[in-house]
Amino acid sequence: MTHELETPRLHLMKGKRERIEAPSKKVGTLGWLAELYFAKGPEAAQDALGSLVPEAVMRPYSPVRAGEGQACLRTDVEVLDDISYDSFSPPPLWEAPYGVYRVRFGPKPKQDFMFHSGEEILIPLTGEIAYHFYWSPGTGPPKHEILDPALGPNSVIRINPEVPHHTWAVGKAGAEAWMVFRHASDSSAAIALKMGQHSGTSTVPPSPRRVALDKLQSDPGKYALVAWGLAEKIRLYRQRAGLTLAELAAMCEIHPSYLSRMEEADTNLSLDLLLRVARILHMSLDFLASAAWSRELQSFPKPTRKEGQVTCQPLLHKPPGPRHFLHMMHWCLPSKGEVSPHAKLAYVEGTMTSWIVTEGRVIFEVPESSDGGPSPQRSELLGAGSVIHFRRPTPMSIHGLENSQLLQVVYSADCPCLVS
Repeated sequence: MTHELETPRLHLMKGKRERIEAPSKKVGTLGWLAELYFAKGPEAAQDALGSLVPEAVMRPYSPVRAGEGQACLRTDVEVLDDISYDSFSPPPLWEAPYGVYRVRFGPKPKQDFMFHSGEEILIPLTGEIAYHFYWSPGTGPPKHEILDPALGPNSVIRINPEVPHHTWAVGKAGAEAWMVFRHASDSSAAIALKMGQHSGTSTVPPSPRRVALDKLQSDPGKYALVAWGLAEKIRLYRQRAGLTLAELAAMCEIHPSYLSRMEEADTNLSLDLLLRVARILHMSLDFLASAAWSRELQSFPKPTRKEGQVTCQPLLHKPPGPRHFLHMMHWCLPSKGEVSPHAKLAYVEGTMTSWIVTEGRVIFEVPESSDGGPSPQRSELLGAGSVIHFRRPTPMSIHGLENSQLLQVVYSADCPCLVS
């Protein structure tokens, strides 16, 4: 305990640990940090707080090598689903708006569907992966669709996760894939929690973001609440407004149990009530614009084998509807190939970027510091199955040690996606 309280006396300053004169408050408390802020300014307080953080997290980049992913629990997946997740996401203290996961699927066909807001991209690694959907693009009733053929390696799928869907492996051997998620709240904790971060329990409490086929078939209003993203949006906007169910229900002049059923997609509400809720929560009514698509599939471009030639190609088309923030680029680096993506792709600089090595071995030459000044370079060797994250646009270079393929995840409001 003594060591924990003494730790904030040391802080990072240009790579060196220096002693801080402790104010009168007990060292290691928020009051102590506030007094330091008052006495020496925000930079000194930030440095003191930074001393509690592992030095590697303070760098502008973070590698996660093959086998280093941490087991985690999806907030809307149950144990019986026979799906397990290892997080290869950016460090939690980065406040990343998305997560990267290596996922194992068992061969259990699904009878129900899940749904959630935000974005979802899947890249198969081994085996074959099946999806099923319950969806209508309009001009006809919704249909139960099973993706045929199933997904295999060297392909990618972007789905509209508001559309009822679920996933499983084809064949007893199971399947593996990379998955990238962004929740509408821009919090990766809304998608998955690492083991041990939720009161020591081994399961996440059941989520209401599940629905059975017969419920969807019997009630078009329920389908609309789910597939058009309304149930999720009402819940999210209510929570952002800091309103309880009872408070929002009183403002809408309805019973709280009815509002709860709306958020759980278990009722057929009137359009007049929907407009009342939308006005109170400042919700747009453009949900129909995103309802007309369910998924897009694409195969990877054929890799180049020409000496020294590097190729980069956007994957997937720009989806219809509201803005999206996850963009995928496919890179091929031949042996001895070299590229500086920061200069090559300045127009798609995002607030955060992740690179997934799907084949081969590469070296990332990256700066040690993110303060904008001269910084020594560090070499990070990454093989297939590894991921490296960059907290912000960072000058760096990539060297291919052998024929390699990489997927770049760009989080940005600027869209480099293909246009139909």
